[in-house]
Amino acid sequence: MERRIRTHATDEGFTLVEVIVSIALMSIVMTALTTFFVTTVSATGQQSGRQAAIQLAQDAVELARAVKGSALLTGRDKCGACAAPVTGVAPYLADVEEWDYPTGATAQLPTTATGADANGIHYLQNWYVGKCWQPIAGGACQSDPGTGPVLFYRVIAAVTWPERHCPGGTCSFVTSTLVTSALDSPLFNSNETAQAPTVDNPGNLTDEKTVPVNITLTATGGAPPVSWKAPSLPPGLSLDANTGVVSGTPSATGSYSVTVTATDGYNLSGTAAFTWTIVAPLTVTTPAAQSGEATAPATPLQVSAANGVGPYTWSATGLPAGLSIDGTGKISGTPTAAGSYSVVVTATDAKGKSVPTNPFTWTVAAGPTVTAPTGTRTAASGGTINVTATATAGTTPYSWSAQNLPAGLSINSSTGVISGTVGIGSRYVSTITVTDAKGGTNSVVVTWNVNGSGLRVTAPAGDRTGDSVGTPVSFTATASNGSPSYSWTASGSLPSGMGITSGGVVSGTPSQAGTWTAKLTVTDSAGTKAVFMFTWTIQ
Repeated sequence: MERRIRTHATDEGFTLVEVIVSIALMSIVMTALTTFFVTTVSATGQQSGRQAAIQLAQDAVELARAVKGSALLTGRDKCGACAAPVTGVAPYLADVEEWDYPTGATAQLPTTATGADANGIHYLQNWYVGKCWQPIAGGACQSDPGTGPVLFYRVIAAVTWPERHCPGGTCSFVTSTLVTSALDSPLFNSNETAQAPTVDNPGNLTDEKTVPVNITLTATGGAPPVSWKAPSLPPGLSLDANTGVVSGTPSATGSYSVTVTATDGYNLSGTAAFTWTIVAPLTVTTPAAQSGEATAPATPLQVSAANGVGPYTWSATGLPAGLSIDGTGKISGTPTAAGSYSVVVTATDAKGKSVPTNPFTWTVAAGPTVTAPTGTRTAASGGTINVTATATAGTTPYSWSAQNLPAGLSINSSTGVISGTVGIGSRYVSTITVTDAKGGTNSVVVTWNVNGSGLRVTAPAGDRTGDSVGTPVSFTATASNGSPSYSWTASGSLPSGMGITSGGVVSGTPSQAGTWTAKLTVTDSAGTKAVFMFTWTIQ
């Protein structure tokens, strides 16, 4: 029997080369995967850090928005030497007027960096505040106030954090927002519909041809920006559509019906209608030449004006001394000095338009002057006096008057003759006055020493000077050649603060400077009287 042996195929494995190649391929793949994994983890970390920074920046912006616009600059001043901003902020500051200089007061927004930690990273929040201006119609907010009239505050929030992949090892995220400068924040109500602006009607206006006009129209309500139009303005005037300012110089008189329209940002419009009257320019009539006399009341002169916008105010230059002009344009008064004067009167109306008259002449002639009697005269008690007062210049006929003549004397008002028999003595200070036909006056003071053998005042002996306000004064009046005892009185005018006793003691403390004419009268026991008058000057 034949014996058969079954053979089996040989088990074969990987060769060494194949194993080495396999390991090499796996190493390459694992290396690539490791790099990808590390990069992914790093990118995730960076993105996580940036997301936290963005959130902190948004928080900083919300903090700024929570502050009333009018309070944003509290604790800050306009930059002169502010610290350099963090990376990325400079472009934002280029368009604003920066206000980040600390004043020392508590700022509503911090003026230095504030720290915050998130996910193991330390962040710094920074706030920067600046002013910018925007046109009413909208547009870019710029640092130049000439850009437009609408003021905003730009708040820039910048967050920085350490990150080795950023320049200098520090990353930054910057954002900004605009905050209104209005005192009150807007209130939004979704249940309300937009309201058209209401034009504030200026009422009927009156202006003057050739006089510049500048009036600002206003409106309440409506949504900005508000634009203006008025197609029926008086000739020479124009309306700025952005500001509502009507300006120009009216070129024609007349009455114009004006309708002003204000249109807001929602294209809603409000109107106001009024009448605008343009009147002829102010004119003033030049008076004819005037004449008068020194010391005589002037005939009132009414200067007249027409047109323009009343009421008028008046002024005058070159008027004779003693004359003045009142609020109605009337010149009156009493000239005090002779001469020839060139006068110009100016009227100014309610719009500030001033128009002068042409110069006109005002001639003032000399007034009357008393030429006699003058100085000091002597008379005897019981003697007869006949003296004629005389005057020059002025306008005849003259009339005469006198005060404090010696007892027994009088003056003829027509002829000026002073006559009579002199009575009691001792001294009189008389005032003699002439008045001419035009009312001009002149006065002289004449001292009369009355001599006699009877009762006389011996002290005081003449006029008194050298006394001062506030300094006590005391002296005793005396008399002789009478029957004692003597009793004293004072009439006329003693200086303020002074008095006299019946015993003749004059005393007191002068309270007012000036010159007084005092009259002392002494009466003896037989009833005989004597008078002594003197001037008393208090400094």
